[in-house]
Amino acid sequence: VYRTWSTFIFDQLLHLFCGALVSIATQRFAYVAAQPKEVCDIAPVSLRAFCEDPQDEIRTAAMFIILGAMFAGTSVGSSTFGRERVVYFRDTSTGMRTFPYFLAKIVIDLPRIIVGGVMYAFALILFFPHRQDFVFILLVIEFMYFAAFAMGYHLSIAFKPNHVPLVSTGVSLLWALVMSGVMPTLTDVYTSPTYTPVRWLWSVSAPRYAIEAFWIKEVGAYPFEKPVTAPYEYDWDNFDKDLKAMFLIGVGWMGVAFLGLKLFDRSKHK
Repeated sequence: VYRTWSTFIFDQLLHLFCGALVSIATQRFAYVAAQPKEVCDIAPVSLRAFCEDPQDEIRTAAMFIILGAMFAGTSVGSSTFGRERVVYFRDTSTGMRTFPYFLAKIVIDLPRIIVGGVMYAFALILFFPHRQDFVFILLVIEFMYFAAFAMGYHLSIAFKPNHVPLVSTGVSLLWALVMSGVMPTLTDVYTSPTYTPVRWLWSVSAPRYAIEAFWIKEVGAYPFEKPVTAPYEYDWDNFDKDLKAMFLIGVGWMGVAFLGLKLFDRSKHK
């Protein structure tokens, strides 16, 4: 990648473009807390439902933001091993060890993850009216990029190169929309017997933790009194735990990708 600067620059333009599009789409999303009872009592009947309950659009905004980061991360990350599958199998057949090769690829990709996350985050705040400090947005995006790149590694190893773009799109939609904890909600997932067989999937979903982390800091920065107990099965003190969970999930996907290098297409090692 670094031998051809045009490729690296194109990657950064992809991150900027994705961040800018999401920024435009979320520029009117906001949070309004529940109003005092005295205000609701004199409000028209048709507006009391909006008065008594918080008007929360931040979770939806966070879902779009994380979806964009997921899509950009998996798209770029899938090129790391996908471009060199033939070279890898040729070199391993001559004695090259898999682990040093895999570790070197991750180290080389770290600047791409960091710079890509910065580009996306800066583009995001162009129009999105954030209240939280930019550093918190950047942390969430960077950890999400780390997990998304790792997932992209696995996809590029598990699928043929011509299938990877479509699969990456589907996987991004699956994890960032269905497994986000927004719809279905975490309350539904944890309480409904329908989700019992697959409930564990939400525990290994990086977007689910990214959205919670983003929501905690964004809503907490609004000049409203916060409820003692956070809604949506969230916790006001979970920001650090969410970042840790995203990191561990990313490491887990890297482990799956490493096993894929060792096990997939074993016939090519001969």
